[in-house]
Parts: sequence; C-alpha cells; structure tokens
Amino acid sequence: MNQQPPNSLIHSASPYLQQHAYNPVDWVEWNDEVWERAKRENKLVLVSVGYSTCHWCHVMAHESFESNEVAELMNHHFINIKVDREERPDVDMIYMDACQLMTGRGGWPLNVVCMPNQQPIYAGTYFPKDRWISVVEQLGLVWKNEPEKVMDYGAKMLAQMQKMNVHGTGDGASDAGASGAVDGTADEGNAREGTAHAVNARETSAAEGLFQRQSLVEAYERLLEELDYENGGMNRTPKFPLPGLFEFLLNMQLVGEDPQGKDALHLTLLKMSHGGIYDVVRGGFCRYSTDGRWFAPHFEKMLYDNAQLISLYARAYAWSGADYYKEIVESCISFIDRELRINLDNGSGHLIGSALDADSEGIEGRYYVFTWQELTELLTEEELEFGRVYYGFEEGGNWEHGFNIVYQAKAPLEVLDILGIDAGTFQGRRLLVNQKLHAAQGQRARPSFDYKSITTWNSLYLKSLCSAYTYCGMQNCADAAQELGETLWNQLYHSPTQTLLRIYNPKAASKSSIPGFLEDYVFLADAYIHVYQITADSLWLNRAETLIDIALQKFAPQGKLPFFMPVDQTQLLLNKLEITDDVIPSSAATFAHCLYQLSAILPPTSKTLQYSKIARSWLLQILPNAVQQPAWHFQWLSLAQNMIWGGLMFKTNQQPNPETLQLLKAKFPDWTLLHFENASIINENPTNSECPTNISVCTAQICMPPVSDPHQAIELAADYLLIN
Repeated sequence: MNQQPPNSLIHSASPYLQQHAYNPVDWVEWNDEVWERAKRENKLVLVSVGYSTCHWCHVMAHESFESNEVAELMNHHFINIKVDREERPDVDMIYMDACQLMTGRGGWPLNVVCMPNQQPIYAGTYFPKDRWISVVEQLGLVWKNEPEKVMDYGAKMLAQMQKMNVHGTGDGASDAGASGAVDGTADEGNAREGTAHAVNARETSAAEGLFQRQSLVEAYERLLEELDYENGGMNRTPKFPLPGLFEFLLNMQLVGEDPQGKDALHLTLLKMSHGGIYDVVRGGFCRYSTDGRWFAPHFEKMLYDNAQLISLYARAYAWSGADYYKEIVESCISFIDRELRINLDNGSGHLIGSALDADSEGIEGRYYVFTWQELTELLTEEELEFGRVYYGFEEGGNWEHGFNIVYQAKAPLEVLDILGIDAGTFQGRRLLVNQKLHAAQGQRARPSFDYKSITTWNSLYLKSLCSAYTYCGMQNCADAAQELGETLWNQLYHSPTQTLLRIYNPKAASKSSIPGFLEDYVFLADAYIHVYQITADSLWLNRAETLIDIALQKFAPQGKLPFFMPVDQTQLLLNKLEITDDVIPSSAATFAHCLYQLSAILPPTSKTLQYSKIARSWLLQILPNAVQQPAWHFQWLSLAQNMIWGGLMFKTNQQPNPETLQLLKAKFPDWTLLHFENASIINENPTNSECPTNISVCTAQICMPPVSDPHQAIELAADYLLIN
C-alpha cells in the first residue's frame, strides 16, 4: 500500500496523471488558476508532459519524481504541472516546439521550465536523477539572481516559436537533449520520429507551376532515396511504422507501377510483420523498433498505429492478392477487439481505448517475452525445436537479459525444409505453440491499459474497419464500423452546442469534457465519408458535412490555413498550425482531403465550390515544400495526386456486394470515391435485384456513360488514369 499522501492529481480523470498522484512532487493539472498563482508568487513553472504508456516517462518518474529529495527541490523552486499529451496535444505541441528549438530534438517525457507568463526558458526530455537535481537548482538560482537574463531569453524564444508557427513546424529526432536559459548537455532519452524542418508559405502563383504530374514524380523519386532497401521503411534507426507514407507509395503504384517502389513497399510490409515489432502471438504492432531491422520493439501498443496499419495491409492485400496481408489485418482487428475494446454502460455501444503499456512487473516487454527455461516448461521438445527454427528462440535468449522475443525468424518454406515437415504439420504446430504462449502470457501481470477513448484515434480505427470490409470483404467489420460510428456520434458530439469532444473516459464522472481539436473533427469526418461508401447511407455523409462546416468556422475563418485549436482560444502562448505529416497525418492535410472529397460527392452548390477552392488554396501553399520534403508531406502529396488526376469516382445506383466493392476499389488510389445516386432509396432496399446496376466513371465533375459490368467500369477508370 502506498504510504505517500496523494497530491491534487488524485482527482484527475487521466490515467497518466493518476500514475503520478502519489508522487511527493506537488503536481497540479494545467489550468488558468495555476498560471495566475505563478504570477502572484513570481515562481517558475515546470510543464512536464507525458502519456501513460511512455517507458521513459516511467523511468524518470521512478528515479526523480518518486524521490523525496528531488520533490523537495522541485516544490521549492517550481510550480509543477503534469500534462497528459493525449488529452492536451495543444500544450504538448507548443512546448515540443520549444524543446526542438533549444535542443534540436524532442521526445517524452517532455520537461519544459517556463516563466509565469508561459514563456519557456529551458527544455529537455528524460534526465537522470543527478542531472535533474542540478538543472532544478541552477534554474532556481538564475531566476532568483538574474531574472532579467531569463526574461530576455524567454522573449527571444517566444519570437522564434511564433516564427516557427508561421513558417512551419518541426519534429525532433534521435535522443533527447536539454538546453535553455542555463547551459545544458545531451542526455539519454526517448526518440520521436521526425526531423526539424520548415514549411514556408508561398504565393499561389509560384506554386501553380508545380501543380502537375511531373512534380509528383519528382517527390516520389526523392522519397525512394530515403528508403531502406535492406530492411524496409525509412533508412533510419529507430524504425517507426509510417502507414500514411507507405499508402502514398501504394497510391503512386496504382497510377503507374514502378518496380523499385513496388519492391520497396512489399519489403517494408514483410519486414515489419516479420520483426519483433509485430506480435505473432497476440496480434497487433508495437510502437517502434529500437534497432534498424524491426527486431527489438518498444513494446507499447497504440491504437493509432494499429488502426492505420490495418488500413495499409488491407489495401496491400487487395493490391497484391497476398493472403498473408489479410491474416495480419484479421490478427490486428482481433487484438484490438479483445484487448482495447470498451463496452459502454447499458448496452450503449462500444469505443476503443488508447494503448497498452510497454512495461509490466517493472520490466519493459516482460508480458511478451520468454526465457528458455519458461519455454522448456511450456513446450514439448518437438514444439521447442519448431520455436527455435521459426521463432528464433535461443537458450541464452535472442534479446537482452536472456529473454526471447517471439518473431518470425524464417519464412515458412525455410522451416518446412529445415524441419522436414509438410505445410499441414507446420500450420498445426504453429497454432499449438501460439496457443500455449498466449495462455502463458495470460497468467502474467497484464500491462496497464490506458482506457480513455480519443476521438481521433477511434476515427482512425473506424476508417480501418471500413478498409477491412472494402478490401478484404470482412462483413463483420462493416457491422462493427456502423456500431462504432454511431457510438462516437452519440457519446462525443453535442448537437445543441455543435461541439465534438476529444475524450470519452469511462471512469470519469462526466465521461467526456475536453473540447475537440481540429484533428478530432476532421478525422471523424474522414471516417464517416468511408462509412458512407460501404453503407450507401447518406446519414454518414451528412454527419461528415456537419463536422467539416463546424471545423471551418472554429479553426479556419476566412478559409485560411487551419489552426489546431479553435481560433477563439486565447489561454495558451500561441495557436499552432499542424501542417506536416507524422505517424498520424497532419490535421490540416486531412481537412483539405475532406473538403475536396465532399466537393466531389455532394450536389454542386456555392458551398461545395468553396470547399474545393479552399482545399486547392491550402495545397498550393504547401506544395513547394511537399515536393522538396515528401517524407513530411505525404498526405498533401496524395491530395495533389487526387487533384492533378481530376479525381476518380464510381457513381452507381445500387449498393455493391463485397466482391464488386473490392473490384471497384482495389486497383485504384485510396482517394477514389464510391458515390450512390438516390442513396436514401438504396439504403431502404440495398438488394433490389429488379433494378439493373449502372456504374458511371466520373472525373473532374464529368461522368462517362453508365455501364452495367463492374469489370468494364474498372477498365474505363484504368484507361483514364493511364492517359491523364
């Protein structure tokens, strides 16, 4: 039992903040009153940002924030604010910029010391205990003895952050560091995918010359230069899955196949799923690989990674016909449904929680790995030999501390040859070994579950369920998508105030309270457009339109590039633009996609014409940088591809069966639309066999004469893409 009396975080609904409720540090949540107090007391403020499944957050908490010695210093010199980055990405984005400007890198935990006016003066990520003590003491002294020096530095830093926000945004790379108003040195830390870069707004006229197919080819070729042709993915260590980037590569294959890009994409899909980053026992992908070959994972499992990877592998299955890719889709969906699903009270639907921690029993990955001794107790000699060959088990362990990561060490055909077994025996043995390993894991202490449901991440999963149905024909996913989509609307959208909420927390008294950010509105709208295309129900299209109209009003007045926070929000240091793509595509790019797709589907009006104009205007502002830095603008490049090719839409008078749907969508980019004439009538009678199917291929608001054979429609669409 914890003897330490709780601090004020004991009243927080955040699972991450609850983890710090018994620290001796006098933590408080972010609010206006705290900053007023800082001004009254003229005290520095520590803004410490993390999330519940962050390994290095746990390490620093254990070493420093649980220490009475460290807490005494922190409480003396600082007012200490704890922030859950998943609940408050607005705060995280602002101070991550500061960290990157000061150190050239970023990550979590993010620790930023600010003046009482919120201006940052020092930043870093993970600090060992002794180093953190030194930082706290030095900052306390410099604020006491040389406040003018600190205030001057803070003003200069704010000016740099404002400049960065106008011209772009950056994402830190490599290990964490520290710097600021006192001297700092690099420390070990958590990696964040990305690299510092800038987005410079250009005059529309200058960008028009880039609005052509050749510009996309140039961007694509630059992207190919950054790929790893031995291990797949980007040529970097650590290795992060970047599903949106890989989907752009797939889009380029579908408008003009390139052998180099095709091979790189297949290599990436195979290497990711063969490495330890993919859980062959329980399903699902871990956050990233700490090495350059996808082998040793950082064991946390995030909903947003797995949702996007489901969409990617589903599309890859339809593109290639490789059954293995469909198996991964099924396995990941099974993992999410089994381990992340939250059934709401009174049978009011379900949502999906956020993540599983990397740590259990105080050890990273302990839930998933096995010692040789454990394996010998679980498996027969025959099964153990199978595991040694197929899963790479070693007596001394294939990973650190004598542990074995379960991964696909050899291809199935190699295993058949080495062990002298047939395919049936292989499948039976693999199933039995997996069942035993799965059962053994189930007896262990489970990694902590972050049970809050985030609108953006649930929207990504909703879209992935539509992909699983569209590209893999998984009927149960169509039903699950409609249930999840309905729950999101009922639980998180408040119609009287036209407000979408960000978080549903089943353990909080109010369940939902934090207003949504731009990404919440546009990712849910994007998901609803996909639900419409698998259901032919205009309800989902209407909901998408509602969300986009609200987003334009709240985040993008006068059609300017959208802010991440509502434009009337003034409590923070600045309002961020989120332009560049990362593991999750940028909210601005996704917004532009929704505008352009709605302009194509909805009846032509002055409003839909404005949708199209706004999307094009935003794209032209970003396109020069997108062509030069494709790895950070892949979502914008997919939009450019859509616009340059004039869009592609199959308009039909009947809801297609799964086989026809897959035919229509499999061989074309993901921006290809399926639209239903008289959608309300179709939805009432989706299987009207008396009415012949008519399919029209439409591009740039012009439709070809309808045909009744889906194969003929596909040929017409393919011919259009080839000659345009």
